[in-house]
Amino acid sequence: MSVNLQPPLRPKFGLMLLVVIIVRISTVHQDLRSLADQEAKCREYLRLHYGENVEVILLSSQGSGEHLDREELNQLESLIEAGKIDLVLAEDLARICRRQRAYDFCEMCLDHGVRLIAINDRIDTSVENWQDSAFLATWHHERSNRDTSSRIKRSLNSRFDRGELIQSLPYGYLKPANAKTDSDIEKDPAAEPVLKEIFRRLEGGANYSEIADWLKEAKVPPGPNCRSDIWKCKMVSRLVHNPILKGVRVRNRMVTKRVNKTGRHRSVKGTPDQLRKRECPHLAFFDPAYYDHIIRQLDERNAMFVRAKPGAVDSRKGTPRKQTRWPGQHARCGICGRLMYWTRDGKAPAMICSGAQDYRCWNSQIIPGDRYMSKLVTAILASFQTLPGFDPVILRQVQERIQSAGNERGSHIEATEQQLNAVTRKLRSIVDAVETQSGSRSLLERLGQLESEQSELEYKLQQLRKRPATNIIVPSQEELLSTTTSLFERVATEDQEAGRLLRQLIPDFFVVPCRTCDDGAIVSRAHLTLHLCSLLPAEARQPETDEILIRPLIVDLFDPPQRIAFRERVLTLRESGLTERAAADQLGITKTAAQHAMRLHRKMQEDGLTDPYLRLHEVPEKSKFTRHLHPRFCFEPLPGFPLS
Repeated sequence: MSVNLQPPLRPKFGLMLLVVIIVRISTVHQDLRSLADQEAKCREYLRLHYGENVEVILLSSQGSGEHLDREELNQLESLIEAGKIDLVLAEDLARICRRQRAYDFCEMCLDHGVRLIAINDRIDTSVENWQDSAFLATWHHERSNRDTSSRIKRSLNSRFDRGELIQSLPYGYLKPANAKTDSDIEKDPAAEPVLKEIFRRLEGGANYSEIADWLKEAKVPPGPNCRSDIWKCKMVSRLVHNPILKGVRVRNRMVTKRVNKTGRHRSVKGTPDQLRKRECPHLAFFDPAYYDHIIRQLDERNAMFVRAKPGAVDSRKGTPRKQTRWPGQHARCGICGRLMYWTRDGKAPAMICSGAQDYRCWNSQIIPGDRYMSKLVTAILASFQTLPGFDPVILRQVQERIQSAGNERGSHIEATEQQLNAVTRKLRSIVDAVETQSGSRSLLERLGQLESEQSELEYKLQQLRKRPATNIIVPSQEELLSTTTSLFERVATEDQEAGRLLRQLIPDFFVVPCRTCDDGAIVSRAHLTLHLCSLLPAEARQPETDEILIRPLIVDLFDPPQRIAFRERVLTLRESGLTERAAADQLGITKTAAQHAMRLHRKMQEDGLTDPYLRLHEVPEKSKFTRHLHPRFCFEPLPGFPLS
């Protein structure tokens, strides 16, 4: 064993040194032999400074060191936090991670009693003033990475200007195997009539979806670099808007930007000074003036669908798609089970089934957002008024639960103490075995399991010994009403925390199309399950109390017609002896409306119904639904749907 390393390597338990070796290459395109070379260097370092009595955990990965959410990095941090290893060894600090996270990683190792050595960077956290070396190494690796990126971008831009950079090409172009410049690229003769027809149809008013359907029917293959074998409207739009069709190659229209939180890059629009263009007249399929005219026509036609007008700030820019106003991406379609998405009905916000957008569900009902929310809020707040005796019932059950727990408290404490004593004895035996033996991996794993079990039992005993609360204040109906009203007001401002709380209050949320039994208009209903227990204090949430606070609720997301809205009142007046005209005059409606109400009532009696609305399980023969008639339609409900 060498004495050059000061302080020398020492295992925590026994004589076996438990080491994690980190080896990494940046991409899958790099030479895999580099991983073996890094491992060999680390093992040789261990042999020279400790000997052969070493147990190694090898973490090998292929991925950028900038990516801070790599699975291997999370696994390494878990091993360090568990305190089961003695040493983290790497060729250099950048093999573990980059940027400030690398320095923080060194400090985390120090906090958990784990030594870290980066051989090439001369970093050893057991040596005084290791921070200076770690700080300089972190800065050096980040600067080298940034300089390399700048050199690559400079080289690619220069080659593009010279016509040498040829990467992916869209449909309509052929790239010979020996092509080195854009002058070697050829137009595909078979693609010219297809592209001409695409632009002719677009000029005539066709949309991208229609073009995609026509290309699929004509069995036209997508471009060589497309990941999908089937034409989609986005692919058509991307092809049409590529200026190479008019003989102009562009670069840096989209550039990558690093997300510092994760270290990964996302694609964003490049700035005007980054955009580079190159004239290639031999690649043009269309005259530039005609091409620009068609693109301008398409942009004007689709201007109503953009989120922000030209020059205006996009309110959703930089916002993740999953971060949306409730109940978007929470409510589900009652036909296919997919999420409901926010869209627009003209200029107003609305909800629609995501399956209908992808032609996987026939329920294309569009629900106006303002009506959606107002009906929902009114119905949920009204449900609080139907909880007679809420406070005394809940409080009595809570107090009974606490009293029962108090009676059993002594026996629970005694049983937990016995379990804790048994685990403590096992721990002592394991520690003795580790000290007298060489410290095998299995003993260390068992030691960690027992330590975790001991910690959990100590926490449980601590909670049992606490004096249980005997005076729990349960919110009144007025307080619950105020809390829920506040949640809905916060949701209107896209408060994400309020949306999460409403997901707990309403875990089950399905939107179901319905129709009156007399074949009237198709409308939508929301089938909810209210978990009012989510609004109670934590100590008042018990299984016994939760049962009476789970309420199913059906909300009509529409304004009922007169024959339904006045049916019960017309029936009551008719049973009292009034004629239909007299009943209509008293209710302020027409005689025809009263007749329709009674006709509906008789129909319900014949069918044995108490609710005038029937849930739809399949597409009605006569309806406004036409999604299922499209050749692209293929009904694919999620497992368990449609609901019965």
